[in-house]
This record gives sequence, structure tokens and C-alpha cells, in this order.
Amino acid sequence: MADILRKELQAAFGSEALTPAIAKEMLCKLGLKEDCAAMMVQEACPGSSMTVPEFVNYFFQGVGGMDKAKLASLAASLPVSRDLTNTDETMQVLAIASDILASNMSIEECKKLTFGSETEKPAPPVLVSAVAAAESKLLLRNSPPHHMVCVFAMYGEKNRIRTKAEHQNGQDFLCTKVKQLEWLFAGEKDKTWEIVAVDDGCPDNSKDLAQQAVEKNKLKNVTILDLRNAYKEKIPFFVERGLDEACKKSRKGGAILYGLHYASCSKPHFPTGKPRLVMYTDSDLSTDMALCGLLSDGILTKGKCMAMGARYGSEGTFLVKPPDCGAAPHPQSHYEQPNM
Repeated sequence: MADILRKELQAAFGSEALTPAIAKEMLCKLGLKEDCAAMMVQEACPGSSMTVPEFVNYFFQGVGGMDKAKLASLAASLPVSRDLTNTDETMQVLAIASDILASNMSIEECKKLTFGSETEKPAPPVLVSAVAAAESKLLLRNSPPHHMVCVFAMYGEKNRIRTKAEHQNGQDFLCTKVKQLEWLFAGEKDKTWEIVAVDDGCPDNSKDLAQQAVEKNKLKNVTILDLRNAYKEKIPFFVERGLDEACKKSRKGGAILYGLHYASCSKPHFPTGKPRLVMYTDSDLSTDMALCGLLSDGILTKGKCMAMGARYGSEGTFLVKPPDCGAAPHPQSHYEQPNM
């Protein structure tokens, strides 16, 4: 397909010197919207003396299904916002990330083309997420052997744990987290993972709903805990800190600590010499589990004692502003959210 497009463009525009107008027209023929084409032209050849063939080759660099032209075409075709209740959209992130990894495009080049700048808007959130996931998997691939335990608390998750077909706010978050981790760790025989989901005294039976999802979908590597068991078992750490039977004095903090306690005390099902990393996150899909490779890299490759992801205040973070404002780069606080 790429070769056909190359020949069509070169036949239509010849070998003459390139102008911004010609470059923009060529990209529009590839299916890009005018504003996206203009952005790519500005990035590629501001004041350059490229010829048409050189420009065509620039945008068709890459093998394995991804190049600059396809990346730009994707940016033009994807929705400007992000719907976390749309499972197909979430899986599309992983599919695009796989295409990026199969190509010879550098991650830094992809970030340059999609993350935006002071003068350019970022690409659609699905594409931005895919580039980040690709970077994460690449970093995990280069990390030494380890086991990762992913902990999150569940309270009032009776809707988001369901599918979109079952509830309008359903994210099917347990199945999706598993799929994201399966994708991230695929092909890594010496690197393993598990999920520990902790019910923190939820009156809506989050624990039973989670267990039903595990059984119905035959999910592997998932453990469901109940914080109330810490009270029943009279675990000193929790009793000394006033945990009550209903867990009303604890909630999320206690659930995360119980998950950490479980992770530290449970017998590992992998060689004892392998490092065990424990991370925690929210139960919903606001954080993509496919990004966990960034955390592994921070500790095991860069030698840090702790690795953290933040939604605000650092480069590489984005705030999606629905319904049609797209990804806002580098938000500084949660007050930038539309509902604040």
C-alpha cells in the first residue's frame, strides 16, 4: 500500500522543488484534514529545500505497518476525545502501540509527532496513549526479570465494573486491566504480573461482583481480597490503627495497605531471587495498566527506590477535556478539569 501511494504522489507532483502549498496538497491526498496536514508540513520542511521525492520518502519512513504518513493519517481519523466505557477504543490503543513497536520509528520521534508543543496541539488521546504504551513496553522489554503486583481498592464500583452493555457507565475495568497487563508482559517469559483487588467495606458488594467477573471471563492472575478480613483476623498492624469491622475509618487507604500486606506476606510463585515490585492505582481506567513498564524502568533500570506516575505537573501528562477539546498537554492541577 505504501509503495502504491509513493508512486501515485510522485506521478502527480513530479520531481520539482517542494513548496509548503504542494506539501500540504500531497498530505491531503493521503486523507489528512487540512489543519493536520498544515501541522505536518510545518514540522517537516520549514524553509527547507526538499524535492517532492524527498518529502514523500520522509513521510514513508518505517516498516512493519507504521510510518510518519500512517501516524499522521491516524491522527486525522481518530476521535478528538476518549471514552473509557468503549472497550474497542481501549483495545485500539494497544493495537496501534503494537504497530509502532513493529516499525523502525523511534519512540522519541513518535512523541515529537503526537505529544504537541507550545504551538501545536497534541494528537487525539487514543494515539497519544498508544505512543506512551509502546514506550512502556519497550522499557519493560529492556528491564531485568521481575514480578509486579498491581493493587487497587474497590468501593462503590457496582457500575464501572460492569460492561457498557450492562450499564451506561460500565468500563469493564477488571477485564480491561487484565488485557492491558497481558499485552504489556506478552513475550516476557522472565517477567510476570498479578492483580490484587481489595474491597474496602463496600456496601454494594464490589467483592462479589469482581469475583463474578473473574469467573465469567476466566481471568488469570487475579486475587480478590476483603479488607474486613483484616479485622476478623486481628492482624496487629490494622487493629493497632483502629480498623473497625465495617472499615468506615479506613476505606481506600486501608484497602491499599491490606493489598501491600498481602503482597509482602504471600508466598511467591516465582523464583525467590526475582525482584517483586508492588504498585497501586485506582480501580477505574483513568490510568492505563499498559504504562506499568515506565514504573519498572524507573526502579530496575534507573536505580530509583520509588517510581510514580502523576496526572499533573510534568511533561508527558495529558488531560482529556470532553466532549471535543481533545488532550490538553501538561496540566498543572486538577482544577483544569472542566467540572472543577
